[in-house]
Amino acid sequence: MKKFLFALSMLAFVVSALPQARGADVSIDFIYDNLSGGNWIEAEGYGYGWQPDVAVSDPNWRPYADGYWAYTDYGWTWISYEDFGW
Repeated sequence: MKKFLFALSMLAFVVSALPQARGADVSIDFIYDNLSGGNWIEAEGYGYGWQPDVAVSDPNWRPYADGYWAYTDYGWTWISYEDFGW
């Protein structure tokens, strides 16, 4: 039992010492600056959100209506046909 606990402890030590993957450094300004075709608005009680121009100009517009859902390596994602959908 002692050998098992020792081996388990050593395995945990080795695994914790492995280099960790780092996320990419992406500025939130990238999203604000590159999302065209709409405006950032403040929704009371919620905060800022992005509203596409078509939502203002077409009262019949609905999100997730012009495109399709696709399963990717990262899970389900919406593939939009809208100009602002990427």
